[in-house]
Amino acid sequence: QDALVATNGFVWADHLFQGWATDENGPVVYLEGDWVRNLTASQNGVVSLYAVWEVDPASLAVAEPVITPADGTVFKTETCTVTITCESDGASIYYTTNGRTPSATSRYLYTGPFTISGTATITAFAVRGETASDYVEATLTYVEPVPLTLKGVLDEPKLGAVTTSGEAAWLPVEDDSARVGDSLAVSGVVADDDEMEHTSSLSVKVNGPGTFSFWWRVDCEPDPRGRFTYDYAKIEVDGALAIRRDGDTGWLQYSTTFTAEGEHEIVWTYVSDGYPPEDGTYAGRVWVDGVSWSGAASESGGAPSVSGDAGATVTGNETDGYVVRPSAGNTAVEVEIPAGLAPAKVTVEVGTAVATVKPNGATVKVVKGAYDITPWLDIPAANASGVVAVGQASVKQAVADEAMDASKGASFQMVGGLPALTTAATKPGLTYTLVEGATLNAMGDGATKQGDGQPWTPPITVKGGNSGFYRIKVGK
Repeated sequence: QDALVATNGFVWADHLFQGWATDENGPVVYLEGDWVRNLTASQNGVVSLYAVWEVDPASLAVAEPVITPADGTVFKTETCTVTITCESDGASIYYTTNGRTPSATSRYLYTGPFTISGTATITAFAVRGETASDYVEATLTYVEPVPLTLKGVLDEPKLGAVTTSGEAAWLPVEDDSARVGDSLAVSGVVADDDEMEHTSSLSVKVNGPGTFSFWWRVDCEPDPRGRFTYDYAKIEVDGALAIRRDGDTGWLQYSTTFTAEGEHEIVWTYVSDGYPPEDGTYAGRVWVDGVSWSGAASESGGAPSVSGDAGATVTGNETDGYVVRPSAGNTAVEVEIPAGLAPAKVTVEVGTAVATVKPNGATVKVVKGAYDITPWLDIPAANASGVVAVGQASVKQAVADEAMDASKGASFQMVGGLPALTTAATKPGLTYTLVEGATLNAMGDGATKQGDGQPWTPPITVKGGNSGFYRIKVGK
């Protein structure tokens, strides 16, 4: 008798079926679809077959690890977080960050995300049992971020002066939603809860003739009557209203053509009515990106800026002069003055918390509150690198002496047996402090006053019997 060997219907995970044997540990005798020939009577027409299996080589393989971020990634932050994963269950990952080959020891074992600072080459492999994956590498490159400027994020190098004004400055920001590239200009945040109108404006100048185009987007509360009496954004071209928008517009493209020679100005302004939205949530901002100018490049090269300070504000123009103000917290200020702009046209205003200023020819002004206190200070000269240590400025001795100068109006008298001291007129912005004591060796600070241009009569609290000692200390 003959019998046909049927197709194998058994499954063994991670194994491959090889064929059939005639005893439990025997070699393969029959393949699927073979004939068993000449079955004898003693076999009663029955023969036992045993499946022969081999481990699937693919089941032993270990997947290569995956490094995130991927090879070739460029990052601009101080640190970069790296993760390494492997699809093979139970696999251990080993890695180095210096491009060297790691070994399967605890020193190189991956236990979770880690950070790198600066450029690094990550080399990794995975191990499961006695099987290892191939090595993989990823070089992650650190690039020092280029400080963003309003002119830079607008994407048109031929622009002239770019300035911001109003109650909140426009800002250059990196943004994945940018219409062109990965950065754009956005209006400042203005109040919407005091029932007063507030604005944030961005101005760009070009030399015509030529066509000026750009992308812009508005997101603010719309006026349901279409009268723009709520929040809105507007564009003015050479002083004339060109267009207004409100609501959430998405990205829109706008262009205008100048036929006349000379300078032309385009101004974007966000206007808040000072009332919070009645219905819905809105960003209350305007975004501008992808500026294109077909005309000639402006000779001035644009407005000044503060190196590395995206929050700095610049007001004014080339004719009347620019005022540059660094953002709060910037204590090492460097002014950038574009080619073609006279440094004498630029003033940098800094507060008393600023340590150094590199003006590059700009005029340095120290302000405190609303007052210019520069005339009252001795400011160190610039060093060989052009850096001025404004933090080391001191009040001029003549100004301090004036506080107790009788010829300038200061007086000291006994009123009812008690001493009364009145200073000369104080200098606006400076700080006046009474120093008093029973003896010269025991004097301490007493009352203080912020200068306002008026004389000051401080309260005297320390009495030394029939004598006392008093002076006025003046600081910035």
